[in-house]
Amino acid sequence: MSSEYFNIMSQVISWYMLLWITPCLIAGIVLAFGDSSRIKWIDNQLAKDSDKLSKDDQSALPFKVIPRFMDYCIAFLFIQNRRTSNSPRFRAAMWYLSVGRWLFFVILAYSMFN
Repeated sequence: MSSEYFNIMSQVISWYMLLWITPCLIAGIVLAFGDSSRIKWIDNQLAKDSDKLSKDDQSALPFKVIPRFMDYCIAFLFIQNRRTSNSPRFRAAMWYLSVGRWLFFVILAYSMFN
């Protein structure tokens, strides 16, 4: 029974990771190595003090963009009221990435304690 359960859980986790990590990686690569106006737009939507980020020249470097975007994904459930845009694509993408990130933590915690 436990072997069958393990196989099912490993398949579910594998599919989940594929379905979540692929768009997350694409979004991270596009933000980090694409036009810096994309991350500036997200900063204007979600950052508490976007002016501070726009004044910092290093805030558009790839090694600063990706962690900031991941922080936005984690915190989106709590900071979504800062949004000034009603773009359904942005809202759907952030919800998808945010829920995916939180589920990743839940799955990780579950696998560590069982």
